[in-house]
Amino acid sequence: MLLEWLGKSHPIIYGQVQNDELIVEVAGQWDHADKTLRNLGLPYTHIKPRDLTSQSLAAAKVVIINCAGDLKREKLQLLRDFVARGGYLLTTDWALDNTVTNTFPGFITW
Repeated sequence: MLLEWLGKSHPIIYGQVQNDELIVEVAGQWDHADKTLRNLGLPYTHIKPRDLTSQSLAAAKVVIINCAGDLKREKLQLLRDFVARGGYLLTTDWALDNTVTNTFPGFITW
């Protein structure tokens, strides 16, 4: 079902779904999106917050930030730039406040 939706709504991503660099999952303290990605059969790259760099995002189309989403200011700017270039940012739980609100102040609030 997810792959069907992905194919219809985002054919560019779907056509490249075999590439594990397209989805970057950033480790958190409580949530584990990697389990869901694995169960769905979607390839991904798992990194630690400190390893979030412009290089790790170079081929990415989707970045997933797990709860709690505590990232340093320079990492938030990387995410802002990534989204400005057309990337998708998905966060879980408290990362909505800790990551999204701080990355896009005035646009999304807790």
